[in-house]
Amino acid sequence: METSPYIASTFYETKYYILRTCFLLRKGLIEEAKSTYENEYLPMIKNCSVPKEVLTYEYYYLGGRNLLDENPLESLRYYKIVLNNTDSPSFKGIINYNIGLSYFKVNKLEESLTYIKKASESYLLENKQKELADTFNLMGTVYIKKEELSVASKYLELGLKIAQQYEYTSVKSRILHNLAIINKRNEELSSAINLLEKSLSLKVDINNIIITAIELIEVLIIKKEVRKAQHYINKIEQDINKLSPINFHKFLLIRGKVYLKTGNLEQYIKDYDAALDFFLEKEIWKYIKLYTEEYGDTLFKYRKYKKASEVYKLTLLSKRKD
Repeated sequence: METSPYIASTFYETKYYILRTCFLLRKGLIEEAKSTYENEYLPMIKNCSVPKEVLTYEYYYLGGRNLLDENPLESLRYYKIVLNNTDSPSFKGIINYNIGLSYFKVNKLEESLTYIKKASESYLLENKQKELADTFNLMGTVYIKKEELSVASKYLELGLKIAQQYEYTSVKSRILHNLAIINKRNEELSSAINLLEKSLSLKVDINNIIITAIELIEVLIIKKEVRKAQHYINKIEQDINKLSPINFHKFLLIRGKVYLKTGNLEQYIKDYDAALDFFLEKEIWKYIKLYTEEYGDTLFKYRKYKKASEVYKLTLLSKRKD
């Protein structure tokens, strides 16, 4: 099909819609971003030759969408195209950060650190303190995954110092969450709970709250504070309809654990089955790998041998796929 000429007015209008899409995504307005992309941007570029600048922003959006949809290999593909197509040091910092995050999600930790450090260098040169604090937080997260907790703590404390100095509330909440994970690993559970509750108090959006709430409930279960864990389950359920599909099904897993601790095996199985069916359909293997072995052990303990066997098969499959 022959492409139509790309006139200047169309260029600016199309650029506006793709930039708006990217802005909405960065603000966390995911459905609005998706709607703008599909209903405003895509119809405008149909049968048109899309300029490189506009296409670069489109790939940036697609990288972000895939990252949110737990598809980091696709996000890497898009972000690397964007990185090769931009000369802006500021934009390169953002893209290097996102590439580092994508590598982290596929457990390529050395590659992750390489790109995160490039991002931190960009932010240092441009004196972007908020982005620098966020980068130190991500660096700390990678070192937690590497089991280098003292190094992780060093970077998290650097980020926290910046976040406190400039009152970057959202960054501070994420750093407190990760410091709590270090305390949890060190079996300092009361300190972990304290930090997680501080982190929760700084969060507003339910899809950010749920990440810390899940971690907090996990620690409370370990401490056998089931009533308090149930309290946080009840709070999340008040806004359950606002959860993204992925976060909703992650919530089912932690709610299932609380059900099990309160003796409700039937509801535990119902929640776990619903969550695992979703992750299997979406081929998000890391959650299947993370939860199925424990689920199989529980089913086996309660003499549900046939179902346990099916769940163990999922565990083996997830280890090959992840």
